[in-house]
Amino acid sequence: MNRRLLALIWLFLVSLPTLAADSSVVIEEITFTGLKRTRETTVRAIISPVAEGELFSDETEEQIIQELREAGIFNPEIEVVTRIEAGAAFIEVYVEDKWTLFPIPIMSYSGTDSWMAGIVGVESNFLGMQKVLGLGLFTGSDRSSFTGFYTDPRFLGSEIGLRIGIGAGRGTAGDLDVKEKTVREYENEGSRFSLGIMRPFGDSLSLSLEAGYETLSVVNRDSALAPADDTKAFTLSAGGEWKNLIYDIPYTRGVEIQAAYDRALGIDGTRDFSKAEGEIGYGFYPWSSHLLRLDLQAGWGDMPAGSQFRLGGRSGSATLPMGKVAAEEYLNSSVAYNLPLKRFAAATLSGKGFFEAGLFASDLIDPTLYYGPGFGFELFLNKIALPALGFSVGWNLETGLPQVSFSMGIGG
Repeated sequence: MNRRLLALIWLFLVSLPTLAADSSVVIEEITFTGLKRTRETTVRAIISPVAEGELFSDETEEQIIQELREAGIFNPEIEVVTRIEAGAAFIEVYVEDKWTLFPIPIMSYSGTDSWMAGIVGVESNFLGMQKVLGLGLFTGSDRSSFTGFYTDPRFLGSEIGLRIGIGAGRGTAGDLDVKEKTVREYENEGSRFSLGIMRPFGDSLSLSLEAGYETLSVVNRDSALAPADDTKAFTLSAGGEWKNLIYDIPYTRGVEIQAAYDRALGIDGTRDFSKAEGEIGYGFYPWSSHLLRLDLQAGWGDMPAGSQFRLGGRSGSATLPMGKVAAEEYLNSSVAYNLPLKRFAAATLSGKGFFEAGLFASDLIDPTLYYGPGFGFELFLNKIALPALGFSVGWNLETGLPQVSFSMGIGG
């Protein structure tokens, strides 16, 4: 009796791998409906490691949706339908390309009467392969410039991403203090070129290296204000990003951490300098579709005026004049509450309230505190590969000065 029982137990244990294999569902086929401009091979690379021949799980459908939303070139309204027959999964993905080839109007305005307008021609799905190619021309109250860029997330079919950037401009640089008093003003002209590579490590981590060349020449110095140095340097940069995000409609929630270190090697008598910058962001839903986001940003460096960090207008420093505050070191923090106000077929209108506090300093400005509340609106587009259109009003309680910012298009 004991021998028979032992034999039955042994037979059961030996059969476990076979039973487990029999209960597994293998992805037999993945088909895509709705694609017009994106190559199917590109879509399959985006959703990897979900592929035919791999095991199907309860997370497979949501994984496909998340990878496609993160790519940024598809309407986030994605449907995945799975049919399982005889241990095989047949997956059909209903996905619509965003419109990615168009001239993007760019416009921004700040309460300091600073304005900028321009146009960027962008193809963010070049050849249907998720490559980004763009050229922009800008003019404004202070400066005229152009920029060009190219990004390939899978260079020559590898896991290595490639990015190239060029740019040049001429205009007036005006550095303000927290009370909007000009502390430095000069005309300059400059150019830059950069070449970088990026590589992901797993689902969350990616690292990048970049080399470049930049020049900045002061062409008209205001002797009544602090001088600015010329810059001519080879630049080396290293950065990293760790993220664990959920891409919802219209918000992205989860944790994202970024950090970068830049080293410039001066030539033709200009000096070397370094700078480092980092950011931590965390967003979550206190209840359905309402986003609470916390952000902490910091930067440090010892660099010429033209290469200093620019604060104002962005999250964490929206109560400062947009792009007008130069800093060698800063610490920004903000908490923002976002809620959808109206959903349309092609967009979502979102409202936002925020409070921020920060500290900054430069070679001309002692450590200075700012803090205050604000509110704004954003329009998230479903069918056009364009970042949200934004409007915000911030109030610096330290100075009593308001800041009004409007942005349309990439960069604002």
